[in-house]
Amino acid sequence: MARVIPVLFAALLAGGVSSPAGAAGGTLLVMPDQAPDTALQRTVSAELADQGVTVDEFVSVSRLTRRVELIPIRPGVMDSACLERIEVSSWQRDARRVEMLVQTFRGRQALDLIERLEDQLVCVDGLLSRRTLRDLGIHRVLAMSLDGAGLLELEQAVERLRALGDDLVTPSGLPPEIQSLIQESKTRRDEIRVFGGGPDFDVHVDGESLRTGAVLRGQGRHLVQLVEARTGRVSTAQWVELDRGPVLLWGGNLGGDAIREATWE
Repeated sequence: MARVIPVLFAALLAGGVSSPAGAAGGTLLVMPDQAPDTALQRTVSAELADQGVTVDEFVSVSRLTRRVELIPIRPGVMDSACLERIEVSSWQRDARRVEMLVQTFRGRQALDLIERLEDQLVCVDGLLSRRTLRDLGIHRVLAMSLDGAGLLELEQAVERLRALGDDLVTPSGLPPEIQSLIQESKTRRDEIRVFGGGPDFDVHVDGESLRTGAVLRGQGRHLVQLVEARTGRVSTAQWVELDRGPVLLWGGNLGGDAIREATWE
């Protein structure tokens, strides 16, 4: 697939390269639907050529959405939807309590606390690492096992865990049946390549920034956060279901004016 460079549309469609000048392969430049005339396209192409980038194709936003799934994330939701912001340190303290409850075989209490922590994630005032979210998912599986969950329920919980990615090391010492479920789930490949952009926001998926390229994720539910580029403040957090790829997460207005503003600042 070609790359979308952050000139008229702040998103990358090939990942791994943070600078257009270091890009290899074809380049796809995304324009507003009311596309500028060919003279402007030639001007942009010439400017990019000076950076060592050759534009192979211009494409409008509407045509792009036929190639990738485009999910707009509205800014400012946290302030309007949350009665109060949850401090990261407070959330992490309760997450450590979950681990203690699991270690002392109190599965039901751990599950109740996990449910509350997951509800709070859309109001947490900062970013949590993917490893932290993965650890919470592992504790969910363990707590469900302690609480007498059946095989189907455990499989579903493991699939939610696998959606965060297979590259994180699985802790040692897990019960054999859970270790087996995790290993089995890794053989099913349904990775989704996720890209992100926006004129005023850095888009994060499961605590990882999409500013410098795409991330791989599995099918399922993911925490998406918009971080204000100027202040570093989390503007919006919400759960998004990803079920096919590639996916482009766009922070803010998807209209042509917003894309132009992202272009010429």
